[in-house]
Amino acid sequence: MAAQITHIVLAKEFLKRYPIAGSERDFIVGASFPDIRYLGTVKREVTHDLNVDLRDILNAPDGFSAGVRHHVLTDIVRNRFVLGHHAYSSVPNDKYLTEAFKFLEDEMLYGRLDDPQDAAKMFGEVLEPERAYGLADDEIVRWHARLSEYVSQAPSPATRRRFVLGLGQTAEMADDIERTVRTLKDNHEVAEIILDLYRDFTSRLEHD
Repeated sequence: MAAQITHIVLAKEFLKRYPIAGSERDFIVGASFPDIRYLGTVKREVTHDLNVDLRDILNAPDGFSAGVRHHVLTDIVRNRFVLGHHAYSSVPNDKYLTEAFKFLEDEMLYGRLDDPQDAAKMFGEVLEPERAYGLADDEIVRWHARLSEYVSQAPSPATRRRFVLGLGQTAEMADDIERTVRTLKDNHEVAEIILDLYRDFTSRLEHD
């Protein structure tokens, strides 16, 4: 399960190789949408259909649906790689290890986001397909606001903290995550795993 900046970076890179029906904005918003579950208003299984492959993305009826499917397949392929390379065993067993690992991925991939401000602006309005999940507009707007703020700045302890608190989590959780991020950043093996995973991630989707 990748984090928010990583999903946007990978979605943009996917579009460079595969033309998708609909606008880039719809695809990016769709690729970011499934994790609205972090607000606690919808269960993961509602936004993550685990039966998806590359053909499902390419045959999606619209850009938003294609983006949602890209998000899910990205999570599947990423998780398989991380577990297969025993990435979590190379660091101390920590309560928020998976969350910290994803935040580190965001920090490492942020430089591949060619225009962060443009990406942030894509979340300026609610799209009709988002409403199809039974969520109220204010819930979707809240998610968009968190994404827009988070992606508009280079990842740092401050941006991570604001994002975690913005999802309704505690300051204690934010502090614990940050401590683990610092531990991970000192581990060269972790960095190599992340670099290897995302060197050409779209090709990994093609061979899934």
